[in-house]
Amino acid sequence: MGHAFASAVSPSEWVFPLVPASYDASHKRLVYFPSESERKIPAMLLLPADSDVELWRWGALVTSCVIYFHPNAVDIGNCTEDMETIRDGAYAGDALMLAPEYPGYGLLMEYEPSVDGINLVAREAWHYCQDVLGFRPEQIMLWGRSIGAGPAADLAHHVVSDLADESVGQGSAAPLTLGGLVLIAPFSSITAVIMHHTASQFIASLFGPMWNVHSTLQDEAMKDVPLCIIHPKEDELIPSEHGLRAYQTSASRKKYGVWLTNATHNFHIQEDHLVNVGVFITQVIKSNRVVQMRVGHLGRSYGASAPAVKEGDLERQELVRSLVEGAGAEFPARAAPPSVPVGRGQSREPTAQEEASTSKEVPKSTEAPNSEAPNSEEGPKSGEVREAPPSKPSGDGVFLM
Repeated sequence: MGHAFASAVSPSEWVFPLVPASYDASHKRLVYFPSESERKIPAMLLLPADSDVELWRWGALVTSCVIYFHPNAVDIGNCTEDMETIRDGAYAGDALMLAPEYPGYGLLMEYEPSVDGINLVAREAWHYCQDVLGFRPEQIMLWGRSIGAGPAADLAHHVVSDLADESVGQGSAAPLTLGGLVLIAPFSSITAVIMHHTASQFIASLFGPMWNVHSTLQDEAMKDVPLCIIHPKEDELIPSEHGLRAYQTSASRKKYGVWLTNATHNFHIQEDHLVNVGVFITQVIKSNRVVQMRVGHLGRSYGASAPAVKEGDLERQELVRSLVEGAGAEFPARAAPPSVPVGRGQSREPTAQEEASTSKEVPKSTEAPNSEAPNSEEGPKSGEVREAPPSKPSGDGVFLM
């Protein structure tokens, strides 16, 4: 059985199904930023309001910047509704949202998706938020949904490691960190997900961990990164035990968990789900400001004038300003899909217009095992349980996350 499976479809085709592009180069919210391979990366940029403000000024005008890493059954064109909901529900509109595209999706569909390629995109998105949009590290929060939990957690670890090195060099006793990490339906590792569905060690071994979110969150380097886990209790693709385990065993000293009842994997995010998440985020923002006042800014400091830039950043910004597709990309070309009936090219989450759903809040909260409440008597209790609307269809015969 395992060998037959392996010959029918590659691990990449399972984890990264081919999704028809939902947008083109004319999309009004599309921006580009460069990568190390000189291939410009498309991203959806959702501003707090329509404005002619120069991009580099936004770090001084809004409180937070969110980098959103999307699931594997959609591209960034399908994500704008979720981005709006997160901005308005968790940040009361006081945030700028950026969703970078993955190799193998949307305008990068011709390239082969891979962990390394997606991690590269994530790190360049971080540079874009600092160097072009003018945000400091503690203003930037990372959100990852499903497969997006992998690059979000990896980027968080990469950033805090860099900031720790920077603070040591400057002799700071209390290094700054990034603003926070929010994971929706995260997985422990891809291997663990495959084992859950196939009970086959052989098949699981074909995939490898890819991103090992559980191990990343356990690393002591992540102790100062505020963490929020949101997981549907009836998740049929990534069991909620993955999210609970990540929550309970993470090194983070400030964390919060939300477990959605009556919700499966592809639930429709609504503002009601994010009310208490917003309270937690508000507490995190206040705490980050206190730390910032104590130790001062690390690295670049942004005010009323243009941000200072490091050597090499001027070229990066010139590339971004051009907003013209570059050549010489070094992402590997995407292989042609195999001729097997796995529903390729047809799988995506329906838009809100295709399927509306309703939300009903459960007035009573329960506490998850080993949970920790935010550091405020008036804040939400960890382990919140809320009722979610019915999930959207997940596609036809493709393993979607």
